[in-house]
Amino acid sequence: MILKRFFPVLLGVMAVAGCFSSCDTVDEADRWEGPLPFEVRKNVLIEDFTGQMCLNCPLASEEVHKLQETYGAEHVIAVAIHGGALSISKDNNGLATDEGNAYVSHWGIDAFPNGKVDRGGILDYLSWGGAVYTRLQQISPLSIGLTGNYQAETRTYEVQVSLTAMEDVAGKLQLWLTEDNITGFQIKPDGSRDRNYVHNHVFRQTINGLWGDAVQMSAGNEGVHTYSVEIPADYVAENMNLVAFVYNDSGVLQVEQVSVCPKD
Repeated sequence: MILKRFFPVLLGVMAVAGCFSSCDTVDEADRWEGPLPFEVRKNVLIEDFTGQMCLNCPLASEEVHKLQETYGAEHVIAVAIHGGALSISKDNNGLATDEGNAYVSHWGIDAFPNGKVDRGGILDYLSWGGAVYTRLQQISPLSIGLTGNYQAETRTYEVQVSLTAMEDVAGKLQLWLTEDNITGFQIKPDGSRDRNYVHNHVFRQTINGLWGDAVQMSAGNEGVHTYSVEIPADYVAENMNLVAFVYNDSGVLQVEQVSVCPKD
C-alpha cells in the first residue's frame, strides 16, 4: 500500500539546497510555507549496532526517535543490536546476546554507534536520515501481514506471517523479538553513568535462526508461515514486539512489526 503523508522536514532540506544554488532573495509573498507531499511506498528497517559502554550510542537512539516522529514508527522500524567490544554480556546483566554478537561479527562492525538501513552499507547514525528517506520511496515487491497470539499461562507466542507477492520474489524471511522500556546501565555522551537509562527496541532473539528461512514466490501468489516460540521468563512480554522482514542481496524488501501483547 502506498500512503501519502506530509513531512515538514523535507522543506528544510530543499531550503538548504536552495542556499547553495542561489543567493537571490525570495519575496515573502512567494515563499512556500508548509509540508511537501511525500509517498511512503515501503517500510524501512534500521539495524542499530550499539552498546551500553558506548558514549555516543544514546545519540543514535535519539536519531531513531526523530526519524520515527518524522515518518511514523510504523514505517521506520528500528532494532538495537547490542554486541561487540562496547556491549555488556547477559551474564553480566547486560543486553548483548550471542546472536547479537554474531551479527556484529558478520557485518564487521568495529566502531559504535553504526548501523545498516534496509541491509545497505554500514552507516554512521548521522547518515541514517538520508538513507531512510531514499528507501521509503522504493516500491516493495511484496506485503507482509502479521497475526499473533500470546498465551500468558505458558508464555507461548504463536504468529502467522502472510506474504503476498506483487512481483517474483526470492529471499529470506527473518523473524526477531525485540523489547522496549528496559531500564539498565548506559554511558552517556558526557561520560556520565546512567543506571536508569531506558533502552528501547532492544534485539532479544531470533525466532527462525540467525538468517531466517528461504522464501520464493511468483507474482500474485500468497504464502503463510507459522511459528511458535516460548518467551523467556526474564523478558517482559507486554513490552515486546515481533519484527518480520524479507531480504535478499538487494536489501530489505519489506518489514513489519506487531506487538506481542497488543494493547486494548
